Amino acid sequence: MKSITRKLLQSVLIIAVAAGRLLAQTAEAEKHARDLQGEQTQDMIVASPLCQQVRAGKDSDTVHEVDPSTLVDDLSSLMQKSDEVLLVGDTTGNASMVSPNGVDVFDYIDARVLRVWKGSHKVGDVVTFLLPFGAVICEPWPVPHPHEGRPLMAGTHAHLGDFASFVHGPRVLFLRQSRGDEMQITPGLRLTGGGGFQGMYGLKDMRAHPDDCSKADVRGRADEIAACNELLDRSHDLVSSSSVLDLPTKKWAGKPMLSFLKAVQAAADSSGHSERSSDAK
Repeated sequence: MKSITRKLLQSVLIIAVAAGRLLAQTAEAEKHARDLQGEQTQDMIVASPLCQQVRAGKDSDTVHEVDPSTLVDDLSSLMQKSDEVLLVGDTTGNASMVSPNGVDVFDYIDARVLRVWKGSHKVGDVVTFLLPFGAVICEPWPVPHPHEGRPLMAGTHAHLGDFASFVHGPRVLFLRQSRGDEMQITPGLRLTGGGGFQGMYGLKDMRAHPDDCSKADVRGRADEIAACNELLDRSHDLVSSSSVLDLPTKKWAGKPMLSFLKAVQAAADSSGHSERSSDAK
């Protein structure tokens, strides 16, 4: 009897420990840009190898070349390789941080989920993903006043053309979790292809539209998200991309967003995934 009781207690303990780890992982996954930025103080940034190089007068700009062999050819392949495929709204928060390797910079981006084709997120959630570029200040707070000179900065970018235009407006995201050595540069959800630079497709900046999705981005109300989805489904705004090297863009650039959304849905259907409700939770 004592042996059975001991085994039962051991089983309960194992389950409790596993549940605790799962809850910890879930809590970590739900952190957003401001939370994650709070884990890396300005003193930590200043002390990083990257900022030490800058303060020693060395080049402060890291350039990543995108290997064409890492680009995915079509939407169906992107769908299959992705952990999350989402339609999101405008950026609701961001934070630039030094990578765990101490020599790169990346940018965490928050955005409201408007539609889900694949993954664990729900409509109305805020998803946090990262882009493998950004800039940080390499001086302790408070930084010099503008009239005293520009503060020392360090940054990372890639030879991709006008990637920054993607920061604003509704976008389709193909995301996957970083793994292996990638965690030293991009620890979290990143764009699926192109070394973290391929998998973000959106409209031209919709903030100029009188009937845009800005309310749904911020508040996440079910009626506002539904109205935004309806707008996008009939939008003739044109698809743009993160990179001129991006092969799906060569097919879809210059075509209406509504046609692109149908193509993403077709890719989801063909891979065994189907679009979930656009009602907020």
